[in-house]
Amino acid sequence: MPNEVEKLLNGRGLPKKEVLTLELNMNYICKKTIQQRKSIYGDSFKEIARLESEYLGFKITPQQVAYKLAILKKVRIDFIKSRLLELRDNPRFSDYDIQIQIKDLNSGLEDSQKDYSNYLWISQNYAEYEAL
Repeated sequence: MPNEVEKLLNGRGLPKKEVLTLELNMNYICKKTIQQRKSIYGDSFKEIARLESEYLGFKITPQQVAYKLAILKKVRIDFIKSRLLELRDNPRFSDYDIQIQIKDLNSGLEDSQKDYSNYLWISQNYAEYEAL
């Protein structure tokens, strides 16, 4: 079982069409935010990697942890976009409660897009992240 999980985490073992590729949007990367969070919370990627490695029984790198967090944000972004489309098609679109939901979702979307790009950047530039 660990070998199968390891293959999936490394992008192998999936049919070619299902291999996950994430695109980095440089417009959302904020190194200042990354640096601030690192100074407040420390480099938690290393500790998460250590714990996951222990749990799964094979080595997980801090870069893989950052990549998996980017995946989490990608899933959240896709959900928020889908929910926004549903609300825009709602016959009660102009109602106050719908508009509040849309405002909250748009705010969450913006935050998630920033987090997604920051995590993805960290996964691809870990040495630079460590130097921040």
